[in-house]
Amino acid sequence: MASSSTLIDLPMELLQRVLTHCHPRDVAGFSQTCREAYNLIYLTTDQYLWRQLYLAYPFDHPEIVASQRLDAGVSSKVKPVSGDEVDGLNYRNRLTDLVNAERAASKGPRTVEEEKNTLLVFQRVLTQLPITSRTEDGEVQPSLNADWLERTLDEESALLTSEPDPSLSTPKPGAFSEVEGIRARLRCSVLSSFKQSGTNPDLALSKEDYSFFVAKRNRSRCFVYDLRNYTARTHWGPFTPDNHVNWVHVEYLMNVVWMNLCDPPITNMPRPRIGTEAFRPHSSGGDYSQEDWAGVEGVWSRYVCFMDYRDLFSFNVPYAEDDGPLDEGFFAESTFREATRLLEVKLKIVDRSILNGIGFVLHRKYSANPHRPPLYFKGTSRGSDGAAASIIKGCVYEEEDGSIRWRFESIYDNSPQWSSSGVQIGDVGSAVGVIGVWTTTSHDQSDPVGPFWLFKNQDGTPTQVMDFN
Repeated sequence: MASSSTLIDLPMELLQRVLTHCHPRDVAGFSQTCREAYNLIYLTTDQYLWRQLYLAYPFDHPEIVASQRLDAGVSSKVKPVSGDEVDGLNYRNRLTDLVNAERAASKGPRTVEEEKNTLLVFQRVLTQLPITSRTEDGEVQPSLNADWLERTLDEESALLTSEPDPSLSTPKPGAFSEVEGIRARLRCSVLSSFKQSGTNPDLALSKEDYSFFVAKRNRSRCFVYDLRNYTARTHWGPFTPDNHVNWVHVEYLMNVVWMNLCDPPITNMPRPRIGTEAFRPHSSGGDYSQEDWAGVEGVWSRYVCFMDYRDLFSFNVPYAEDDGPLDEGFFAESTFREATRLLEVKLKIVDRSILNGIGFVLHRKYSANPHRPPLYFKGTSRGSDGAAASIIKGCVYEEEDGSIRWRFESIYDNSPQWSSSGVQIGDVGSAVGVIGVWTTTSHDQSDPVGPFWLFKNQDGTPTQVMDFN
């Protein structure tokens, strides 16, 4: 009687081919059946099996993505991309991290350490998305990694909905933990974090969802309009004292502007793109070169939001000497009003000398990334009030933390009046645009502040300027 053969008796090449059609968890389970299976899965010197499992999951090809990012100048790495090991790339470790992160997102992390490691995995994927490319018909070729992020970090994700710090329910000034910052950054990237009704007439919120977004906006307003959050320590913007991006602050800014755009019954007003696809490099369209690596030149839309100064003063004065959270109930009053203005901004790259005479200077004459020198720009900003367009002067540069910073001033009658400081959301040239804070150039303690959202018009068409409450 012939002895029965087992799966492990197959030639190695054939067995690896069979295993590429399995889920990575099943492959890991197979490795536990015998020593030979374990050796085949984990001790082979080549990466064929794990590379195929990675690409079949599916994810974007990391070697191609890295090469394209390097060629397009959106990566500071200068090492060539080729071979099985690319800049230390290990397909097995990378896929294992992603599969484990996927599990933690759906079921919740089991430990604080696992929570942090999982968030770091998602952040790494978000910050290494492929360059936006288009077909001959002009259609954007979607990213598998962006799609995976969107599906995994949906509104049901326990990873993003958990709030370990109870003070987040009523935000107060001060530093947020690294975990809270990464979680906020990820929430900024996924569509499910944003209210969709008002942007799509076919979508309607349930009573529970409506109440959730009302509370979310008021909680965000409570932080955004807290004047204690805008000092020299925070660089008068959404930044930490050590000059990193405060992603919790950025999330609050995005919440306020976006949900204000959902209120008016206007379906044809321009809106910034949101979601992980909008975070991809160069997703805003247009031309990019070494002379304009940030895609500055062109026509932009800019939303600015602001409170009546008397309301802003009344909201802040009772807490001027306190360090606790302000009263978010202020924004639930029926008499409260917040205005939103849509501006058209046109920008051109100019010489550094145009910064002479304005209120801010770079703390150095270079960016943290030598491949991205500071870009200086000048342009105009036009509103719907019929007044003459203001002049805008500013710069774009990369900071030590890798973020792309935008700083500019609005000038009326040769006098600088408003100062704006923001951060590029997503990668360089992302369609989601720039989120930041406007205030006066004098930065006095009681000066008005408000959020702004600047995003590029992809087709270069003029902006339909408007005001609404």
